[in-house]
Amino acid sequence: MNKKLISIAITLAVFNLTGCEPDENTYNEEIINNYYCDADDDVVQPEYTFVEDDWYRDIRFTDWAKMGVSEEDVTLVLARIDSGKAIRDESNLDKKGYWTYEFSKEANKILKQAKILDDADLYQKASTLFNIAAYPNLRRSHELYAMDKALTYYVKALQMKGNDVELVKLPLEDGSTIKGVMHWPIDHTDDKTIPAMIWTGGVDKSLIEHYDAFSEPLKKGYAVLTLDMPGGGTDAKRSIKPQIIKEPLLDI
Repeated sequence: MNKKLISIAITLAVFNLTGCEPDENTYNEEIINNYYCDADDDVVQPEYTFVEDDWYRDIRFTDWAKMGVSEEDVTLVLARIDSGKAIRDESNLDKKGYWTYEFSKEANKILKQAKILDDADLYQKASTLFNIAAYPNLRRSHELYAMDKALTYYVKALQMKGNDVELVKLPLEDGSTIKGVMHWPIDHTDDKTIPAMIWTGGVDKSLIEHYDAFSEPLKKGYAVLTLDMPGGGTDAKRSIKPQIIKEPLLDI
């Protein structure tokens, strides 16, 4: 057995010994792909009736349904989340029973189905579940990882559906880059100038949550670039420092 295979075998052995939970500081792709365990199918789904006051997060059933995840889908995952406090999602450790872990586990379950069936709608559903897992983008490593997966499968799903979409890197003055998604209108050509718009949802929605809102401009020939504001989504690590400009008061 070569060294690479030995390394993978050891990694998976350690993973199996610790159940389904990866180390919170280790995001090895081999482990993450097993974030959802088939053994969990035997666990009885807890019963839960949604109560808004149980949650710190705003549970956005309507928005997520537009992105392919039904209220029932969300509620089934919510039933598994319980931090042991009055507010069920008050903390977000990277382990069973917590927000990002449970939604990521569900996303990986759907992702496995998407890969087997090569189904664009399932890739979209997995993307949305990863996006919910990252919500509300508080910069923890497992939340950032989920956001990155959400972006990857958002682009893949749209491309599979025949949309002209690409992931782009936008350069900043300091030499760094931020991620954006360029949505081209149907039947555009490179030799023709087309109108374009920049779309962002501030800090409470990520760059992949707006397709339903700008689908009509796309149909009318607009190109749409979506991006995240500093402090949110894929740009969660950066922040805007307010500048205080001192000017003399007007004598009115």
